[in-house]
Amino acid sequence: GGLAGAASYDASLTVTAPKNMDGPYYVFVVTDPARAWGTGENGRVREFGREQNNATAAAQPIIVEVPPPADLKVTNVSLPASSNVGEEIRLDYTVTNDSINTAYGRWTDAIYLSSDNTWDLGDILVGKVDHIGDLGANGSYSGTLLAKLPPLKDGNWRVIVRPDLYNEVFEGKISYTATGLNLPPGEANNRTASGATLQVTVPVLPVASPLATTLSPGQSRLYKVSVAAGETLRVSLDAAASEGSNEIYVRYGDIPTGYVFDAAYTNPVAADQEALIGSTKAGDYYVLVRSRQGSADAPVTVRADLLPLSISKITPDQGGTGDDNHRWVTLDIYGAHFKAGALVKLSRPGVFEAEPERWQVLDATHIQAVFDLRNFPLGLYDVSVTNPDGQKVTEATLNGFPSSQIEELIQRDPYRFLIVADKFQTGYDEPLLHTMYVDKTLSGVKAVQTLSRLNRAHPQKHDTFVLDFMNDFEAIKASFEPYYRTTILSEETDPNKLHDLKASLDSYQVYSWEQVADLVALYLGGADRDKLDPILDACVAVYKADLDEDGQVDFKGKAKAFTRTYGFLAAILPYSNANWEKLSIFLNVLTPKLPAPEEQDLSKGILEAIDMDSYRVEAQATMAIVLPDADAEIGPVPTAGGGGRPEPELDLLSNILKIFNEMFGNIEWKDK
Repeated sequence: GGLAGAASYDASLTVTAPKNMDGPYYVFVVTDPARAWGTGENGRVREFGREQNNATAAAQPIIVEVPPPADLKVTNVSLPASSNVGEEIRLDYTVTNDSINTAYGRWTDAIYLSSDNTWDLGDILVGKVDHIGDLGANGSYSGTLLAKLPPLKDGNWRVIVRPDLYNEVFEGKISYTATGLNLPPGEANNRTASGATLQVTVPVLPVASPLATTLSPGQSRLYKVSVAAGETLRVSLDAAASEGSNEIYVRYGDIPTGYVFDAAYTNPVAADQEALIGSTKAGDYYVLVRSRQGSADAPVTVRADLLPLSISKITPDQGGTGDDNHRWVTLDIYGAHFKAGALVKLSRPGVFEAEPERWQVLDATHIQAVFDLRNFPLGLYDVSVTNPDGQKVTEATLNGFPSSQIEELIQRDPYRFLIVADKFQTGYDEPLLHTMYVDKTLSGVKAVQTLSRLNRAHPQKHDTFVLDFMNDFEAIKASFEPYYRTTILSEETDPNKLHDLKASLDSYQVYSWEQVADLVALYLGGADRDKLDPILDACVAVYKADLDEDGQVDFKGKAKAFTRTYGFLAAILPYSNANWEKLSIFLNVLTPKLPAPEEQDLSKGILEAIDMDSYRVEAQATMAIVLPDADAEIGPVPTAGGGGRPEPELDLLSNILKIFNEMFGNIEWKDK
């Protein structure tokens, strides 16, 4: 509030005198200072030329005296004999004031782990402990730190306790000379290592053996994998959740970090990750997996594999038309165990075979080859890689036959099953396909494309069958209905909806346009992930703190709707609004980091108490989907936020047990 004429007010302020102050000092009080944060050249109060008396010094100076030096010294450290990385450890220590003078104030002790008995900048900080209160002459106090053991190499580690980390206690004058830093005895003895050692063991990650564990945001786990020289090592992290932000770092012989590693994840803001060492050295590789964003205690599986000579990806997968204008194609061949001097070929058995004009083995996982296609007959070719030792790999060697022969060989014994992963949803027409096993959720166009592989006619095929382990009848029916007869687009997509979405997103104030501009500039400049995360983390913090559950769902849904709609419309309309493009990039990176509202785990404590030792497979229902004989309409690209959360289905425990017993109570419990 204001201050009435001839009135006054009292105020007080308690401060700690800066270190090394000694002698008389005057205290000045400046009221309504000019040009302070948020004020103008005259301060906040307009005094019309009477601002000159706003600063006044005390009549008498304060005499600041440096106290006589104390001497803080660590006299005892207790630590466990051994521990594993990630386990909680307890470190107890005692600090004594080995002087005749009192140590005044408050200070902070720091606890480090060191591979030797001397503290240096490479030692690992475990944690800090604050001490509040004076410590008299020859007095002592005890401190305790409970912390999880950080990522460390195997071996014996010493604990170093540094009392008074920030030199808040005067223990003697520190001087700087031409020869370096001179510490008084009271400061020099603040870096004593423990006599005992802590034996650290890093969990082993066996090759080709999946290891199940959990990760929470901010948590790291360390593993060790032993390999021979010249292998291709792949470390993968498979998360049960579809959303999240996990990382993998791999380093030979030492602990990897986010900035020192031999291999790292390549898919930013993703739950599943992998890192690849093209050609290994003999010995131990340390693997650090870390979660930046996701749910607490999220199940993950970590696996290390030594890859044989193989081809995992080829890009592009098609080339020119054989004339001078389309003669060249550069293939990037990705895989494992490529050796220096490996030979690359394109071959069509019995028809044509050729080597590239030039090629280079960039590393054990990547070959680049340039082909001249002028003389190539049109058709489907196998890419082969042959190492200098004669080892050869093609798609045919992996599957037993090339993909061009699938249609022929699936009609023969024993090739009656074709297992694919999103590979033949379109463009694969095999009339003999009769039964499809589905073990993933399908909806919309993807359901239509996938299941329609069965609808090719053949004289010997009178019906089709889908054995579905994931989807329900109504969902599949709803996916097919719009495309059964004539499909009509009900209306055009309204580009003006983008204005409404942007205005709604801006109103939540989860981000500022300065943050959008800064992140997009870093993103387009190829900045590392560590440069982007501080901006995104600040937005996530606002999202979690300021938005309630409904607001979080609405914001995240509208963010996805904006990027989806803008991506669709920008492909056909000449937008010149740079801010929309920036916001689309920003939201594409931000959205995966936004956590879903936490749901109450209704099964907590129940599933852990159930011990199932038998199971059976039982047909639940057989249905024929009959579609209405009518035209259908489909809507335009949705521009409304699609966020929503289904409510969990609740029922009485007595009803659940009744249903369970009806389903499984008639089983004859005999091993079969």
